[in-house]
Amino acid sequence: KLIRKDLQYKELFKSMIDGFAIHEIILDEWGNAVDYIFLEVNPAFEQITGLNAGEITGKRVSEIIPDLEPYWIATYGQVALTGVQLTIENYSSQLNKWFKVTAFSYERGFFATIFEDITERRNAQEQLKERDERYRRLFDSVVGYVYTVFIENKTPVKTVHGPGCD
Repeated sequence: KLIRKDLQYKELFKSMIDGFAIHEIILDEWGNAVDYIFLEVNPAFEQITGLNAGEITGKRVSEIIPDLEPYWIATYGQVALTGVQLTIENYSSQLNKWFKVTAFSYERGFFATIFEDITERRNAQEQLKERDERYRRLFDSVVGYVYTVFIENKTPVKTVHGPGCD
């Protein structure tokens, strides 16, 4: 039964579509998280991050990504030391991607992460925000009588008047 369970775990680990990694937190002499070690990563983690399992397993993140943003280590340290589960969305400038990461600790000093690449969604949100800002600036700059009517089910439900309507 134990061998079968182990094989099931390995198959699940390999076939997950989200990146999954297991890590050990590294502390300084005062107990502050300063680094972490990659213990195991699945193929989806490699695909999502572009990091090769053979090159990172057993190594510190500071060796792999020397300029890693400090919030990654601080967040993972909090998870590994307190056992709190967190889901975050953060940007990695070295990997040039946005990630949604769920991190949890299964044993004090260790943590696991589930990675999802959300770069396309974040870029689309940013483009939408920029478009809305351009539209607002254009709308505010018009001095004539301009207004927008919002319609739902073929019925006007709201109007927005430009500055020239005063």
